[in-house]
Amino acid sequence: MPPYTEQFPVGSSVRIADRKRLGEFRQTWHFHHPLGDDQLPFAGQRAVVRRVGFYHGGDVLYELSDVPGIWHEGCLEPSADNSRMTTRQRIFAACIGIAVCVWPLAVYAIMWSRTVPITFPVDLRVGSTRSPESTVHAATAYQVELEVDTPVPDELRCLFLGTLDRECAADTSLDVSWQILRQAKVVGSGRSRAEPGGTTSGGGAVSRVLGWQRLDPGEGYTVELSSTRDASALQSLKPRVRLAMRAGAKEEYLEIPSLVAFVELIIGAVSAGGVLLVVLVKRAAA
Repeated sequence: MPPYTEQFPVGSSVRIADRKRLGEFRQTWHFHHPLGDDQLPFAGQRAVVRRVGFYHGGDVLYELSDVPGIWHEGCLEPSADNSRMTTRQRIFAACIGIAVCVWPLAVYAIMWSRTVPITFPVDLRVGSTRSPESTVHAATAYQVELEVDTPVPDELRCLFLGTLDRECAADTSLDVSWQILRQAKVVGSGRSRAEPGGTTSGGGAVSRVLGWQRLDPGEGYTVELSSTRDASALQSLKPRVRLAMRAGAKEEYLEIPSLVAFVELIIGAVSAGGVLLVVLVKRAAA
């Protein structure tokens, strides 16, 4: 070690050399701070460094907690406790492992949320409802959906589905038109009765597809829905409009994030398992 550099900083756990080694040191060392008789009974014991000092010339001298006397560096050796991870290190390693696992999930959740850039409640009485402005993040096809909570009562089925249900006549359906605007300019439009569309369900809701439009990334998109026929009977089902990526486009958009999240989860799990294994092995060795 370079002069005036201690091997064991304050707070380190050390092991005092065995009785034979202390005896040899006592016989061969004839200079400052010789070992005292009261120090020999502590041979082989563990202790914590309480203070570090330096004698003229750079000899390192230690004071140990609950152990009498001044100790030379040659009378001490690393304790197995020093090879263990400290509580702070374990907490830090655990935080890193959790972050490695959580980060890809958070990124995937953000990417998933971007597949539905606009969702807003609508009033299906005669009139119009417009969404707040939102950002589209991918150049792909988006479909406009009217979504309600399920189950849809039988008496409202035709009003919501129209001719999508073979038992319903066209004139029994709601009649809504929609527009997609970017910076107040119409970039897409359609009407429910002109769109054969389809339905999707999941998460306790059912959606009726009103139409679709390919959009470019950018800010300032809004969706406006106008109802020309009173369909307020559907208000109890909490109707809302969604601008969502079409199924195939969504799968393509999420393909790489899904793969990255999966790989990162494996890396995080292996890393966390490795840290735990190291801690257990070192604890057993101690």
